[in-house]
Amino acid sequence: MATQAQIERLIGRALTNPGFRTLLLQDPRAAARQLRYRLDDSQVERIKQVSPEAADELAAKVVQALEDPQGHIGFW
Repeated sequence: MATQAQIERLIGRALTNPGFRTLLLQDPRAAARQLRYRLDDSQVERIKQVSPEAADELAAKVVQALEDPQGHIGFW
């Protein structure tokens, strides 16, 4: 079972790396193995519930915030 910190690293990488995001949504266990993490069944199921469109939208907001000199994310 991945720790909360490991899940956060998976999400962070997925938000900033489109190829990794695609892998995470298609095969969460394979994506986790790239970082030497192991997901349990409930973690895999939660990740599979995320739509690619929602993930892409959030990723775009994160990238935009990183490019914003003041670091604002619209929904925060």
